[in-house]
Amino acid sequence: MLENIIGAKSKVKILREMMQTDDREYCLEDLVKATGQSFGTVHPSLNSLVDSRMVLVRKIGKSKLYRVNRRHILYEKIKELMLEERNRFITIAKEFSDGLKKRNIKNIILFGSVARGDFGEKSDIDLLVIYSRRKPQEDVDTHVGTLLDKYDVAIVPVFLSVSEARNRLRKSDQFMLNALEEGKVLYGDAGWLGK
Repeated sequence: MLENIIGAKSKVKILREMMQTDDREYCLEDLVKATGQSFGTVHPSLNSLVDSRMVLVRKIGKSKLYRVNRRHILYEKIKELMLEERNRFITIAKEFSDGLKKRNIKNIILFGSVARGDFGEKSDIDLLVIYSRRKPQEDVDTHVGTLLDKYDVAIVPVFLSVSEARNRLRKSDQFMLNALEEGKVLYGDAGWLGK
């Protein structure tokens, strides 16, 4: 049963999306867009999930709507595993953040796929680090390397000074807008950023 449900990356991506909003119904096109996969990948994977009863299908005229089956015997365990996976990434990001707190840091914001919840097996942890005076580069590389060795997950910090962050916000810089919109503040008060 389990191999039919989680036998392919495409199925995991579909389930990850559907379990984030487990009361929502999706059409096939919604899942293609949300998972970033092709129609030719999503369609057979979705049919396999329907066959295993992990996903339910409802017909409305010629259209089909899909939703995750919350009563499936493995639903709770799979959802718990997916939440644990996301929480693990966040824990690693917080550990990185804790190692930088005393180095004139104003804010640390988690952004990217982990913050959005659409990460995959090769995702890294993207962090926006806003510093007050001097860029804390000395042992940051060592800290990143230590965490990579410990967890086998890459951490990608993007450093900006307070003035750089303000200037980029003033110019409606797309990177800054996206990082703040999807981001999760791990350290500091980001009120000055409009977060």
